[in-house]
Amino acid sequence: MASPLKRPALGQLAGLGSLYDARGDNFLPMSLFDKSLPPNTVETTEISSSNTKFIFDDTLKGKFAAFGVKEELGVSILAGLAKVEGSGLYLSDKRHTNHATQCSLLYDITTVYEKLNFTASGVKKSIKLRELDTDVATHVVTGISWGQRIVFTARQQLHLSEDSSNVSRKLAATLTQIEEELLGGGTHICLEDSAEISIFGDDLGTVPILTDLAGAQSIIKDIPTRGRQISMSESLIVDGKQATD
Repeated sequence: MASPLKRPALGQLAGLGSLYDARGDNFLPMSLFDKSLPPNTVETTEISSSNTKFIFDDTLKGKFAAFGVKEELGVSILAGLAKVEGSGLYLSDKRHTNHATQCSLLYDITTVYEKLNFTASGVKKSIKLRELDTDVATHVVTGISWGQRIVFTARQQLHLSEDSSNVSRKLAATLTQIEEELLGGGTHICLEDSAEISIFGDDLGTVPILTDLAGAQSIIKDIPTRGRQISMSESLIVDGKQATD
């Protein structure tokens, strides 16, 4: 039996039973099931956790590593096959000049883990067998970690007299203060006026938010209310035919 696939959603939405095409690394608007699932089919685990990670390497390799994007998925993204939305747009964000420095803060929230139980009574009667006879999909989503992912990128233009390492340290200090506020430290943030903040989030729209300190603070304060507007942060995908054995 092949090993299950596990990948970040990169802003895409899917549900348990959604079909997946591993050849292009895309979730399909199709489901393995043709009706509502019977009770006890979905095993739910409340998690309610959060973690942060600093990203100092803004190359594609560094971004892929921070996001948990493996080589095969990375190739699909670069080839334009795999869609990225929401927080995934950070992967394609670029500095347009070498006369600037930036660093980023990755903030992950996980609320619930859901997993399909194919041994539950009546579940096989809900399966659309015709979907398994097509070559459109290769896998089915059987587990999802629900939550959201937000990336804060602080960027500042460099003047001729400025040392890039000093500016990088200032931006890192700013993101540290943002991290403390995200985690409930309540620290007052002090940011250089010339710094720009880009925010990439799974429920913040289809383009990054370009803002300043005040705008970032408003979004930070609103994050707890966004927690149930959940989007998929990770999916566990197994071969569709194996899932129905």
